Amino acid sequence: MRTFVYLLVFLFSSMPALAASFFADLVMTRDGKTETGKFFLSDRCYRMNLKEDGKPLIILVDRVENKTRVIDPSGKIYQEFPSTSFRSLMSNPFEAYQKMVADHGSKSLGQETVNGIECAKQAIEMDGKVVMTGWISLEFNFPVKLLNRANGYATELREIKKSSLNKALFAVPEGFVKQEQSKPQPAKKKKEKKAVITGKETHNAPIGRRLGAGGVLTIKVDPQKDIMLYLKNVHQGASHLTIDALNNKTSIAKKVLRNPSIRFAKRWDREEVNFTPSSSRVATRPSPDEIVVAVTQGAVSVTVNQETIPGVKNQRREKYVREPGKTEFRVKRRRTAVCRLVGDSQDLPGSKLTVAFFKDKDSAPALKEDFDLKNGQSRQWRFTPDQNIASGEVHVKKGAVRFYLEQVR
Repeated sequence: MRTFVYLLVFLFSSMPALAASFFADLVMTRDGKTETGKFFLSDRCYRMNLKEDGKPLIILVDRVENKTRVIDPSGKIYQEFPSTSFRSLMSNPFEAYQKMVADHGSKSLGQETVNGIECAKQAIEMDGKVVMTGWISLEFNFPVKLLNRANGYATELREIKKSSLNKALFAVPEGFVKQEQSKPQPAKKKKEKKAVITGKETHNAPIGRRLGAGGVLTIKVDPQKDIMLYLKNVHQGASHLTIDALNNKTSIAKKVLRNPSIRFAKRWDREEVNFTPSSSRVATRPSPDEIVVAVTQGAVSVTVNQETIPGVKNQRREKYVREPGKTEFRVKRRRTAVCRLVGDSQDLPGSKLTVAFFKDKDSAPALKEDFDLKNGQSRQWRFTPDQNIASGEVHVKKGAVRFYLEQVR
């Protein structure tokens, strides 16, 4: 429940035991707006009738039991907590008054009359400055006016009328249900930092890895295939990396790379570099058999995929798929298709996957499997032309896999 009166937390002078009975109008002013309610006091119990977001709200205080009860009449529920608790002090200026006087003391400023009531004027000082002023009724021994000098917020009791009051005013109505205070939720676990390579590693394509500063990743690729290198900044700030392309241990970077040095300014910036094999008709440059990526600043995600060029008899597609990712493929007519997955997560010991194969994309899958795949473990599916498999998809829910698809005539 929001603390509607947080603006009314005033610092007051000390207040002796109560021995009065009256009711009054409660007037609160903040930010130039005035709200009104009702106030009732009988000996050591008092009640405030207020509104929060247009709904009635009742606060009961029993100083004998040191209990505060906040009642929601519309819901027929109430909450209970110690009057000295932080929540009570934030929602009740009169309890805050006693607390602040106990902590900081008060200074007498003489006597003044407020709305016809003789009062002792008192102040709370902090660091030599008056921050709060209170007017305490000499007859009722209770504050009838409070002023916050820091922000101008004020609370005041007006039209005070002495009267004996029914004890039922200070009790929770029958049938109302006590609502237990919600227990603090356990702190959410911080997300574990993703693994990054800060040394040297060598892998065969397809591959995906994150590199931190000092990380060097060498990827062995097939120079007869189209090679796709994907780079993405996963650092909060800037990242910098260099790329080298080798053929037979000799650098060909100057021939095949427009920009061997890449700098990312912000997170999620990305770059894509393609290498076309020299055997391709469109190739005008040599092809690498190794790609070396070195990160000198920040952190970069590196992914290398490769596939055969169009026109080759047996088509092969090799791709690295991370969570949450999905790859789809179509099976060419009159071809035998072999789909193979190899577990290869950088962060987890295994991966969670779903695969589905379709005869018709608009119909239910002819085969669907959900399974776990440990790193280094593989699964394979083989479909001949007479099985009429037209397409398939691999969904990586957790972890990452190397995906291989071969279509043979």
